[in-house]
Amino acid sequence: MNSDVVVEPETIDLLLSSVEGGCDISFPRIVPDRSRGGFWSRVSSVLWDLQDVRIRTLMGGKGMVPSSGGEVFAIRSGHLRPIPEVINDDAYIFARVAREGGTCAT
Repeated sequence: MNSDVVVEPETIDLLLSSVEGGCDISFPRIVPDRSRGGFWSRVSSVLWDLQDVRIRTLMGGKGMVPSSGGEVFAIRSGHLRPIPEVINDDAYIFARVAREGGTCAT
C-alpha cells in the first residue's frame, strides 16, 4: 500500500462481497490522501485522474475500467495466471479479465 493512500475500513469487506456475489474482479476508486493539502496533493490527484483516463482509452470504452492503481483488489481464482513481464501488471490483469468477458464491480 502506498503511503499516500488511505483505505477505508469497509473496503476489504466490500471487495470480497462483490466477488462472492459473482463479479470476477472488484476494485475501489483509489485516490491520494489529500489531508496534507497543498500543491503536490493537487498534482498527485491530477496524475491519478490522468491514469484513469488513459486506461479507459486503452480499454476502448469497455465497461470494465479499473479506477485503481492496483493497491488493492479482489479477483476470482479462475483468473489467476502467471503474468508476463509488463510495466503495469495491475492494468494488465484488469485488461485480461475484460478480454475474457469478466465482470467487475467498483
